[in-house]
Amino acid sequence: MTFIDDVLLSIDLSSSLGAITFIFILGFLIGLGYFGGLWLTLKKLPDSSHPYRLMIGSFILRLMITLCCFYGLIYLFNNLETGIILFIAVLGFILARLILTKKIIT
Repeated sequence: MTFIDDVLLSIDLSSSLGAITFIFILGFLIGLGYFGGLWLTLKKLPDSSHPYRLMIGSFILRLMITLCCFYGLIYLFNNLETGIILFIAVLGFILARLILTKKIIT
């Protein structure tokens, strides 16, 4: 077993509170990946010979990964209602944005 398997087995996903907490954390990690990728793109933009390609390519890649992750959450937690899963995951996603903007600005 790997470390991730041990972590997933230690979390009681059958209880709603455990599942909601796990969904929130995963939404937060998805947000970190999305906005971290945006930050890296903006950092490389001045040195790029094709800034439009970089910006559009980065956007499409970040969007595809994010949507696949949200779909994976819905698939993984099919015992909960889809609206609840997306709401909790988006809350974590927005929290990641708020934390990263405060950290980068200050």
